[in-house]
Amino acid sequence: MANNTVIVSRIQNRRGLKQDLPQPLRAGEIGLATDSRQVYIGADASSTAGKQLTFEKTPSSQEITESIYNNQIIKFTLPTKSLLGVPADGDRQLSYNSNSSIFDSNVTVYHNIDTLLPFKSTDVTVVKNGVILSGDNNVQTLIDSGNITVASAIPDNISSAKDYFFSASNATSNAHIIYFRTPLESTDDIRITYYDKNGVIQTLDGDSDTPSSNLIISTDSQNNFYDLESIPTFRKISENNIVVSPTTGTGYIGLNHKHIAVTADSSENITDTNSVVLGNLLISRNDKDNTDTYSSDGSTITLSYDNSAIDYNASSNLNFVYVTGTGDSNIDGNHYQLSSSNTTTLVFSATSSVVSNANITHRPIHSVDLSSASNVTAAITTVDNLQGTYDWFQLKYLPDSSNQQVYITHKPAYSSVPLGFRLHEDSNTLGQLKLVETEYTSNSSVRAKLERFLNSMLNQSNINVFADVEVGSNLSITDVGDLSTVSYNSFLDSSDSANPFLFFDSNDEASVFSDVVNSLYYEYSTYNSPGNISVSQDVRGLLGLNTNLELLTRTAAAALDRVSTYDEPFSVSVPAGTTSNVTIIDVSTYGAHFIEYVVSYGSSAPVKAYTKVGTLNVTGYNVSGGNTNVAFQDIGSDVGDNESGNVHFDATILGNNVTITATSTLAEPATMKYIQRRIKTS
Repeated sequence: MANNTVIVSRIQNRRGLKQDLPQPLRAGEIGLATDSRQVYIGADASSTAGKQLTFEKTPSSQEITESIYNNQIIKFTLPTKSLLGVPADGDRQLSYNSNSSIFDSNVTVYHNIDTLLPFKSTDVTVVKNGVILSGDNNVQTLIDSGNITVASAIPDNISSAKDYFFSASNATSNAHIIYFRTPLESTDDIRITYYDKNGVIQTLDGDSDTPSSNLIISTDSQNNFYDLESIPTFRKISENNIVVSPTTGTGYIGLNHKHIAVTADSSENITDTNSVVLGNLLISRNDKDNTDTYSSDGSTITLSYDNSAIDYNASSNLNFVYVTGTGDSNIDGNHYQLSSSNTTTLVFSATSSVVSNANITHRPIHSVDLSSASNVTAAITTVDNLQGTYDWFQLKYLPDSSNQQVYITHKPAYSSVPLGFRLHEDSNTLGQLKLVETEYTSNSSVRAKLERFLNSMLNQSNINVFADVEVGSNLSITDVGDLSTVSYNSFLDSSDSANPFLFFDSNDEASVFSDVVNSLYYEYSTYNSPGNISVSQDVRGLLGLNTNLELLTRTAAAALDRVSTYDEPFSVSVPAGTTSNVTIIDVSTYGAHFIEYVVSYGSSAPVKAYTKVGTLNVTGYNVSGGNTNVAFQDIGSDVGDNESGNVHFDATILGNNVTITATSTLAEPATMKYIQRRIKTS
């Protein structure tokens, strides 16, 4: 008798926030990002595409990714051993010496710094042809008990649920041996990685077996990073932002804004936070230095400065100046209140006569009147309420100080990269807040301290966790000579300028890099690098694995629609008052390009607006043995409200690459959005 029963089942697919989308989705798995309304399906992660990261359509995603890599990422490599080409068909045992080909050449100890014992099966990660194997520690018990007496019997005693047994000693002259349950083939790619992220965490936070100790190893004298540099608890690095690729041994430390920010902390507890007598809080930015000329009449200084009406005003809170560079000790390194200012000059009085007619380096000082604040909480509130040109720094209680100490730093919403400053004393304001009058630079940031610490780790004979450490750029200006500097462009493939991607050695390395970069990006409500990038957070993030294929969900886009809608065009920032790159076009295959664009900005305080719409026509060639040439045309129209500036475009060619630039004379940063069409000419 036929079974006519109908069973109806409901299938639910993976769903959640975009930042939680698995990298990668399994082949054929569907994932819905509920916040960004994107739908993905997983492709074969073992393909070359599984090692690639593509950029999201988030505005300035490429520029922000590069900025995060240079400022907030430290790359490291754990000790690894590649045995590619070593196995012969049928081998079940491989051996090698634990020498400098695994550990750094400075290392003289070859045991696990956590257990102080030889490495065992679960202390290492063994990968065979990109697949992580499972180690069997129980074999050692069988050896110690005398149940296994000859090495040749070891492979047959590995549990059927495990893949290998690892044996090591503490001596460099003795072999590290790995035994396999299943015979190898000559084409097998075997890689062994020593330690995992826990080894890295131990160097930062100390031996977990002796938590009261400040040492990396309980039997040694080397302090862990946090104790060595007196890093407060709230500035410690999130363990979630320390990631390691198990298949390559490559890892990344992701640093939040508080780790790269320039900060000034109280040197000790404030005497009485409920009763203070304060004057002006004086703070200046070290990127605002200008060099001009001055003349003097005794102790009265007249400084010539064409932009003084913008940066200085004797009648406002921009009524102080900090000066250096004259060579006269009576004036250098001091700050002065302006007696007058106009559009071309500043006038102030020094404490004594100074040399006349010389060059002078000067910067404006932001002055915040705290005289009405009778306690520290009121002072913090006054700074919090600042608007306009003062809205770049903040005064806060140090979280670990029971509200007995404060710190000053730049706001993450103002600058997502380090921003140095100087504090200047006035009426013992800094003294009462236990802050020091000095220059604060990125060299004192947590990241700079970490760079110096990791550099020292590469030179330690008894710490064998790191084989290499790489940075995109250094924040520390000293003691980082052993760190490798690796350009962001070294793993950027932009051969197709319309679809660039980042490439890695394995799919899980690409995955962990994507996870940490996106996590750091989501920290900012606005990613802001003065004069370069200023964009609000986009829930789509920055990067995604190339095997997470996004599905087109719009139903209205048909080939014969009379109106074409582009909700997600390319987007780049156009900084005010400078020339910046828009895009680089490769004309070797696609020789004709048409860029339809709109450039715009709008502000309400005061009311200003500008917009320009047009098309850029680009073609060029690079003939072997001949010249390179580019033909470029900008057909556009613009309009502005209380805006006398404009934006114009240019193009230059080098080899097959045409660089398009935008020169802005606008008063405010603008955003350029564009679509690109191209014709294949070869």
